[in-house]
Amino acid sequence: MAHAGSRAPSFLVANNKKEKPNMFSRKTRKGLLGGVALALAGLMAGEAGAAGGILMTQAYCNSFTNPRDVIWAQLQSDQNNNQEYENVFYMRRDGTIVRVKGQDDFQNLDTLFITSHGSCGAVGGIGNTAFAQNIRKEQNDQSELKNVLTVSCQAGSRTNNGNGPSLLSELQKHLKLDDTAVISGWAGNVALVGGGGVLKDTRYTDKRRLLDQNLAAASGFTLSAINARWAHQSVNLELLAGKQFANIFKTHCENVLSVLELTGMQMLDAQEREAMFTKFNDKLRETFLPVNANDNPIRSFAYRPSLFESGGDYKILCGPGTLDRKQCP
Repeated sequence: MAHAGSRAPSFLVANNKKEKPNMFSRKTRKGLLGGVALALAGLMAGEAGAAGGILMTQAYCNSFTNPRDVIWAQLQSDQNNNQEYENVFYMRRDGTIVRVKGQDDFQNLDTLFITSHGSCGAVGGIGNTAFAQNIRKEQNDQSELKNVLTVSCQAGSRTNNGNGPSLLSELQKHLKLDDTAVISGWAGNVALVGGGGVLKDTRYTDKRRLLDQNLAAASGFTLSAINARWAHQSVNLELLAGKQFANIFKTHCENVLSVLELTGMQMLDAQEREAMFTKFNDKLRETFLPVNANDNPIRSFAYRPSLFESGGDYKILCGPGTLDRKQCP
């Protein structure tokens, strides 16, 4: 046994090797460890901040197709089988954006789904440039969108006889994007097709055609039935805690948007906004997406798309994450 204060023989050192002096001072080692900890914390924060969101506009209630598109997005899953778009936001008429559902702030989104009536030069009644700038104002210095999908019609069409900006080009110009970001949309009118009666499995295209010409009558009857329910069926909804309101779906929808326009002291808090929207959205799903696809399929959001297929999709993919960092048209 070694005497106190004496050096232990080399054969008692682990692995029968002499200990090597540390290359770094204690101060340096602490600095390196601190740097690693900060890097890991930053990585974890970045992962935690990643989130998907749906953006609605004042055109949300113009047609049942907009609420249907929101439900479609809510049903989508990412590569890890997690809900891809767990948050819902609304762009007010003044361009500000308010969270309607979810836990993430708009500035933390990395995936964005835009649903709104669109036309060449505008989306949801807001000009392409202003619309993109409104989104950018809600982003902060840390915001970086990685995927932006818009199903607004004519998002890829240039205005002013081809000389003005398309929505896609304005999104690329103004939004804060990740180096791998992809922006996508269509130049023409967009519709859902396929799915076999399952809304989650339907897909967007700008070249829709009937599976069989004999299905034209079924398509027409279905569209009429859904429009009638949307515009005329009265339902009771508890849109505010303890308060029931009776109205047709379309009017309920318009009232919900009117409340989302409120600001300041009149504005509902986040929990109240989410409860209001969820009650409306859930009633839509209950009415227009029967649990059993064979129950009244003609009224289903999923039935009519199943009568169609894509006749050749012309989806536009552009942005820094595409081949050759393609500029949006």
